[in-house]
Amino acid sequence: MAVTWDKATFDQLYRTKPWHAGIRRNSAEARLPPFFHYNWFGVQNGMTRQLDRFLSVPGAAQISDLCVIGGAWGWFAEMLESRGINTINVDTSTYVLDNQNVSEEGEIRDILTAGGMDWDNLPDCFVDPNDFSQTVDPRPYWLHPSGGRSGKPVIDEDMSTNTSRKNVRQALGNNMDAILTEFVLDGFDVEADALSFVERCEQLRPNPNCNVLHFVLTVNDHPLFLPSTQAEWRQRLDANGFTNHWVINQLGQVVT
Repeated sequence: MAVTWDKATFDQLYRTKPWHAGIRRNSAEARLPPFFHYNWFGVQNGMTRQLDRFLSVPGAAQISDLCVIGGAWGWFAEMLESRGINTINVDTSTYVLDNQNVSEEGEIRDILTAGGMDWDNLPDCFVDPNDFSQTVDPRPYWLHPSGGRSGKPVIDEDMSTNTSRKNVRQALGNNMDAILTEFVLDGFDVEADALSFVERCEQLRPNPNCNVLHFVLTVNDHPLFLPSTQAEWRQRLDANGFTNHWVINQLGQVVT
């Protein structure tokens, strides 16, 4: 079975700093705000590093049409589109689907309240990212400009049937250079289910030139996941004949 990607799981796995430029510390009120979880602004630095690593993958420069699978609200897909790659975002998490058009404001209010801060009365200690000599109200920066979670629609398809796979291909205009699974293999706790997912990705490929790239972490010590190294994932793919599938590590390197 796969790990259930509900809010509790996202909160458990993500703990990010909700600022970029820093906090002005010469004020009595200049203490760090509470950590956010899987919230748009807090993950931007990590997503930017992930984008740089993806673009360093051999062959990435030739990708023009990409299907991202397991991209939650599509933040990484948005970044890819900012670099000129036509991208769709596929995810089946009920939590993600139910909240894609819901602002994060209520969630961030709760986080701040739990940390002893008030959304409506924040201290004047947040540095303006455009002018470090000035402070700024951080609230407009913390929320996605779309007013929801993302400007990228979430495509609810599990690719388990021909119809589902056809819907995914059509969402990309039947042009698909590559498929990227965004840490999806890390979300399985049974090997057979992980391989079943890989087979769906294999069947999604519209032509022999379409490669499948799997972003994979090393999660041996995490109780939610199937204990595997990146090299072990590579061995599984080889053993099951998935020759057009590639394991990509945190540095954007292909695991061999």
